[in-house]
Amino acid sequence: MLIPIKRMHERYELEKADSDASAFNVLLYFGEFITKVIVCVTLSGVADDRERNRYGILYRLVRADGIGDWANALEIVLTGPCSQFIREDYKTLQKEILQKHSTSASWQYQAVDQLDQVLKIFGVDNYGIPQNPSLREWFKRFALLRNKTRGHGAISASKYSNAVPLLEESINNVISELQIFKWQWAYLHRNLSGKYRVSKISEENDQFKLLSKTSGENLTNGIYIYRNEPVQIDLLESDPELSDFFVPNGQFRGNEYECISYITGKIKRVEASRWIVPASCLPDSETHGLLTLEAQGNVFTNVPCVSTDYIQRSELEGAIEEALRLKRHEIITLSGPGGIGKTSIGISVIRKFFDDIDQRFNNIIWFSARDIDLLPSGPKSVRPHGVSLSDFAEQYVEYLGISLTSQKELRKPEEILADALTNTPIGPTLYIFDNFETVINQSDTFKWIDTYIRSPNKVLITTRNRDFIGDYPISIHGMTDIEASRLIRSVAQSLNINEIITLDYEQSLIDESSGHPYVIKIMLGELEKEKRLIKPKRIMASQEGILQALFERTYSTLSPAAHRIFLLLSSWRSIVPSLAIEAVVMRNADERIDVRCAIDELKKISFIEEIYSGEGDESFISLPLAALTFGLKKLNTSPLKAVIESDSELLQAFGAITKDGINKGVKMRVLHLLGVLAHRISIGKDDIEALKPMLDFVGSRVPSVWVEIAQLYIEEGGEYGQEWAKDALRRLLESSEESIPHVQIWQKLVVICHQTGDLQGEMQALVEISGSSSVSVDELSALADNINRIFSIAKKENKPAFQTDERKHLLGKLIGRLEQCLHGLDAIDLSRLAWLYLHIGNEERALQLVSSGLDMDPNNSYCLKIQERLMQT
Repeated sequence: MLIPIKRMHERYELEKADSDASAFNVLLYFGEFITKVIVCVTLSGVADDRERNRYGILYRLVRADGIGDWANALEIVLTGPCSQFIREDYKTLQKEILQKHSTSASWQYQAVDQLDQVLKIFGVDNYGIPQNPSLREWFKRFALLRNKTRGHGAISASKYSNAVPLLEESINNVISELQIFKWQWAYLHRNLSGKYRVSKISEENDQFKLLSKTSGENLTNGIYIYRNEPVQIDLLESDPELSDFFVPNGQFRGNEYECISYITGKIKRVEASRWIVPASCLPDSETHGLLTLEAQGNVFTNVPCVSTDYIQRSELEGAIEEALRLKRHEIITLSGPGGIGKTSIGISVIRKFFDDIDQRFNNIIWFSARDIDLLPSGPKSVRPHGVSLSDFAEQYVEYLGISLTSQKELRKPEEILADALTNTPIGPTLYIFDNFETVINQSDTFKWIDTYIRSPNKVLITTRNRDFIGDYPISIHGMTDIEASRLIRSVAQSLNINEIITLDYEQSLIDESSGHPYVIKIMLGELEKEKRLIKPKRIMASQEGILQALFERTYSTLSPAAHRIFLLLSSWRSIVPSLAIEAVVMRNADERIDVRCAIDELKKISFIEEIYSGEGDESFISLPLAALTFGLKKLNTSPLKAVIESDSELLQAFGAITKDGINKGVKMRVLHLLGVLAHRISIGKDDIEALKPMLDFVGSRVPSVWVEIAQLYIEEGGEYGQEWAKDALRRLLESSEESIPHVQIWQKLVVICHQTGDLQGEMQALVEISGSSSVSVDELSALADNINRIFSIAKKENKPAFQTDERKHLLGKLIGRLEQCLHGLDAIDLSRLAWLYLHIGNEERALQLVSSGLDMDPNNSYCLKIQERLMQT
């Protein structure tokens, strides 16, 4: 049994123990609840279409104040225009509700009959049960029962007593037999890692298990059922803990509607921006294309006209035209954020082929899925001419006037379009799919197109996001400064405001908009209203509807990790090193986040700009003003706000960066961070142990700062500080960093190892120093003396020393260097070298060196001491 159904049962049993009246009222709640659930689930099986039939029903349901509206909605879904868009795997559900039953042995008949008897008990005239009832009669009768009983005068206890068993049995028949209550249900919550937390709603849940182990899907959080794939149920609300379950309850006000839990009686308000656009028929888009193919130049086409204020973008246009002329790369994708100019650039390039001497294409066919026009006055909802593969196929058939029937067989539009993509029945053809992000199942539709398209035909796609691979992508970014300047002058002249725009203000518009043409037009439109210069930041802050249109659709498809990174970047208006983002998120994340993948995701949809400095491969991230303003609005209502603000405080420790500061590289930013962290740790605001993973990560990316990190560990790391410092310096030596001489690093290690009593570490560092060609003979002798001292201490303190074979390998470097300098060694130096030979067990060579030393200085006490020892052995 589903968890919400089980909980409703539990509530019913409690109320049943109180009185029959209480039990009856809870059963009415129970019936309302399952009615709404059944309608929502049935709607989940309806595909979207260009007439927005499914949307229209959802639009009305969030505003519905009575259960009768829900019963009517179910009728419309199953028998109205929506019914032709019901998924194949929902057909059995449709049949289960609509099929008529002539025998009382069927559960549907029994459920309707029992409810009819309840109506009679309360004197509700319903003219009896139909001869062959279907289950849809149950929903009509329940709505009638609810409206005629609850809140309509006093009802005798005997009527409640007689009605409760029948109503209970009727409801039980529905929930125990209707197949949707036997399907697998779960609440899916996408973790930052990209994997899903699967909260079981149904007892059986194995079909969802894979989601908890993989991160390939991109599903929004919510309640799902499994029908060959996870299918989200709109309007049903819960949480990952399944603490409660809510359904719409009308009371639509502003941009919110009311939801009720029939289990607990709680009520909450739910944001309703998805359901604001009117469900009535919308006007056509500006770029919907002609309704017929017409001869233009050397081609037949329905491509719309280019905008009158279009500014040529030569570099992008050239790249697109070149790609279209090539025989390879059958699918070309123009991707970028809303309003960046994908469609207008595409139209401009396409129209160049109208009078093409080479006649690359005989036909250019335009399919538009656009549902929002970005007008100077703001975004306006429009009617897309197609949102599915079947829509495009039907349009193609209509454009060419093709008959769907032949002498032998009935031909489907999809088959005709597939044949046209593969072959050239009307000559080489360019197919354009504009605003592909609004297409239903865009990934599957792309795969279908990719399967059938063959050269010399081509496909051009414009889209805000690419949930597919295998195409030839061309990213559309902001205008260059020259292009943006031309646009500003053109629009300003048309608005009669060119006199108030200074060169400095023009440059600020270009910088703040990042060359986004629609943002530039909106800013200029505001100047025209005010007749004075306004700061771009202030303009953007007032354009909530425009920001929503530009970013909301794409934002909603982001992974949780990309959401978090975008909100973090929005919290501080500065250019940020990418490694700073990775380091900061690493500190607070409860689970591993692939920050690089999230940055690439944001970059792909042009939410951010990534700039590389001249120093190494480190990059810096910048957020255009429009995206930043949108992100700030999202941050204010995000449940991650507290975490983001904490991360932002640490992010700011890297210091503010301008575009001019990028060339100074990332090392300066990291050093700034270390200075801030040292202060924060010293005043007890941060704990160095908690920061250590972040500092180690920063060191691994910028090895030249390991020395400063080691110093911070020594100063603030307490009892572990020096050990951490040694590890930091060794990691610097392991890196390919060459800006700091290794001799200096080993010398620092000698000091730290000596302070911590790490004899073996100190000895290794001393030997490594001897390998440097810059070390003098006197310094080599001093190194040998220090190593001999270490062996002496180890012996006195009975500490472990290297084994003989290890000693030979370790001391070999220093011995070799000293042997090369024998002619420059005095008696003391020779005595030190002799001791090294003694440590590796070569007494013969030690005696030879001592003899040479005594020849130089017969009274040298060091040589005499070794000679005495050797004589005794």
